[in-house]
Amino acid sequence: MPGLVLIAAVLSFSEPVDNFDLGPPRGARACNFFGPMGAWSDGASHADWVLLPDPVAGGRFLRLTFQAAEGTAGCGLYFLLGPQDNDLSPTLGARDLRHYSALCLRLRGQVPEGQTALLELTDADGRNVRAPLPRAATSWAEASVSLDAFAPIDLSRVTKIALVLPPCGAASQGRLDLDDLALTCAEPEPISDDALLDLMERRAWEFFRDGFHPVTGLVWDKASTPHISSIAATGFGLAALPVAARRGWLLPENAVSLARRCLSTLIAAPQSEAHDAAGAHGFFYHFLDARTGRRAGQCEVSSIDTALLIAGALTCGEGLAEFPGGAEIRDMATSLAAAVEWPWMLDASRKVFWMGWQPERGFFGSWDYYTDEALLISLLAVGSPTHPVAPDVAWAWKRERGSYGGQNLIQTYCGTIFSYLFCSLFVDLRGRTDRHPTHPVDWWANARAAALANLAFCRDQAQEFVTYRNGRFGLSACLAPGEATWQERYDGDYGAPPAAVSPHHDGTLAPYGAAMCLPLFVGEENPALTALWSFWRDCRRLWGMYGFHDGCNLS
Repeated sequence: MPGLVLIAAVLSFSEPVDNFDLGPPRGARACNFFGPMGAWSDGASHADWVLLPDPVAGGRFLRLTFQAAEGTAGCGLYFLLGPQDNDLSPTLGARDLRHYSALCLRLRGQVPEGQTALLELTDADGRNVRAPLPRAATSWAEASVSLDAFAPIDLSRVTKIALVLPPCGAASQGRLDLDDLALTCAEPEPISDDALLDLMERRAWEFFRDGFHPVTGLVWDKASTPHISSIAATGFGLAALPVAARRGWLLPENAVSLARRCLSTLIAAPQSEAHDAAGAHGFFYHFLDARTGRRAGQCEVSSIDTALLIAGALTCGEGLAEFPGGAEIRDMATSLAAAVEWPWMLDASRKVFWMGWQPERGFFGSWDYYTDEALLISLLAVGSPTHPVAPDVAWAWKRERGSYGGQNLIQTYCGTIFSYLFCSLFVDLRGRTDRHPTHPVDWWANARAAALANLAFCRDQAQEFVTYRNGRFGLSACLAPGEATWQERYDGDYGAPPAAVSPHHDGTLAPYGAAMCLPLFVGEENPALTALWSFWRDCRRLWGMYGFHDGCNLS
């Protein structure tokens, strides 16, 4: 942006490994880096831990009590950086730490004279390196160990972080308190708009790079549950492959190989109305077990998630067609799309699509109110070469107008910004008006008006909510920050007016919501770019391994 002054030469951010605020006070639990943690002992050496409330700082900290006996390897604490599952490859039980420069934590303790605490990192090949931690004092102090000390191992595939307490002469016993274990990084500050966007895109790609299952090719829903695949995330992952190949982040032959693996799994996946299939009538269950390609839990066969999968697969096929082997990928994507029986998911009496189906209860929900999701479903269904529906399904859902901040538009039910833009991720709607018999709409212009209304609402609420200041906007479905479970933190109704219902908001913004609006303002001063720089500049803890976190609330 013209006149933008960068406030630092480098960006510093941290990625929490564990702040110990979640999970049971003792027993089986997982660290924030998505693997189990616990104490380890050898012979007569013994260690135990408990999570205790911190009356000063709030939250909890970990107390490790230990006795390290001579002639043993000692004892300590371990954090596994991924799920330990025999069906998953070692790469899914590892983390790439090359982005990071140091591991830091808060530390205090009562330890014998001469006792050394060591930090140990282990890679997927079983190699490990140890480095000493600063000696613990009786009051809390920050401690840090540079990752340069671990250069002999493969930092791209770290499987374990451990705290090692070796014996020091006679049997030694003591206590260590730990909190806010985190990886920190200092990397070059982007010096231009293009540099910021390139960094965001590359980190977003790395989420998919890590998320493709090595056997099935299905993409994880969240990094914290890599054994659960979302078919929508798989669609986005497929669409990302030609981008990565063209940007030089992935060899074209590897992109083709990944796409083939994923599409082969989906094409071969069992389709029936049985409760344990992968889907029914060409549609897929919302969540699949990434290891087997079968239904996960009691989830639904989803019309929108199948649509996102098909759109991503077709995008992948077209994008990889120029590379060797790409024609096969295009044929596989076309075959996957042709298998979807759109009339089965249509409520013929109302000409609107059902949201989902479950063998336990049948069809439920309906896409009867405008959202870009309904538009995408309609386009795919009308354009199906094998199972088309009549074009008038695109006129069946409600088109209600609303206004806010000088913007008049066809509103979605909750006003969440993503619901105006999902179709445009795959279909170029610029300069096109639909053929509605009485109320034709330019959906690209409609999305632009929705983005401006979202921005105006955030400005109007900025006095009450600090997150909405300095040009930030992006009220959209996301995980709110906090210490509750992800199910408790997820809110799909964050939105701005106009909307069919009063907008729900609490100061939480989704940076991706602003990022989705970038193409709407090409060739002019771009409020979405202003918002992203503001998230970057003012929300330092918001940046992590895969770019901006899902939700930001500075309150």
